Amino acid sequence: MTPKAVTLVDYGMGNLRSLGRALERAGAQVTVAADPQAILHSERLVIPGQGAFQQAMAHLLERDLLVALRERVAGPRPLLGVCLGLQLFYQGSEEAPGVPGFGLLSGQVELLPVGPELKRPHMGWSPVEHRSDHPVLAANPSGEAFYFVHSYAAHQADGWEVARADHGGPFVAAIAQGLRVATQFHPEKSQDAGERLLAAWLAL
Repeated sequence: MTPKAVTLVDYGMGNLRSLGRALERAGAQVTVAADPQAILHSERLVIPGQGAFQQAMAHLLERDLLVALRERVAGPRPLLGVCLGLQLFYQGSEEAPGVPGFGLLSGQVELLPVGPELKRPHMGWSPVEHRSDHPVLAANPSGEAFYFVHSYAAHQADGWEVARADHGGPFVAAIAQGLRVATQFHPEKSQDAGERLLAAWLAL
């Protein structure tokens, strides 16, 4: 089978090496790019993310990637956002009041709760429950665990929500519309479960 060409966005946020290796194991031929035209014309695009919302938007602006990314995510071609890469789809985040995201989905990403037995960040394996039959979930049974590392999460998704997890209450674990997908969990850290999900995305 011919590997699928995937462009991995380098904007200084996220572990490109581990995500790139995971994509390659799933059947991708990965190119890392920090050029607006490469991003805009990519066949399949992956937006990684670890860190702060405001810092991510600032890096995208500094590297002249923001306009190209906003146009690319608004289109129908295959797209995958990971962790912070999902949160950037929203209008904004409580983490960075007044800093606009891509605005593909309305609403704000919110700070997760904390309590005596509820730590923040939410870190580790948690079951992910399906909310739709989107084909990106086809290789993973509902309730299978994925690896999370985050302090903020979305709680609604304008009809895009396809999976949900729980940390002191339900939150959006994955969103999808057509070929555009994003996960709050890290597929590249989720071992076999993550590899199967990445392969399903490559097959879309």
